[in-house]
Amino acid sequence: MRKILAHMRHGRLYKENLYDVLKIPKNSNNQEIKRAFIELSKKYHSDSNARTGNSEEFMRDCDAYQVLHKKSLRSQYNSRIKMYSPAVDTSYSLVNLHKNWQQ
Repeated sequence: MRKILAHMRHGRLYKENLYDVLKIPKNSNNQEIKRAFIELSKKYHSDSNARTGNSEEFMRDCDAYQVLHKKSLRSQYNSRIKMYSPAVDTSYSLVNLHKNWQQ
């Protein structure tokens, strides 16, 4: 968790949040988190699949699982992502502005 929080403090967090890493919604329960981690492990762990094994992806999945499957760490993480998430409406862009103007 310290590693994850350090990345967040220094702006080096993964491009995706930990829920995106495991491809799960934020309201997932522990069973869903574990199932997602196992599926991704089968895909990226070198012992399971030597051809598509990707240690970087697997380590990222492990980091996400270690935080999200523990209630206290997950709660801390959720608080942190709220604090570090930009309070910007991402739907507002020049492309969307132009589309809305055309309508």
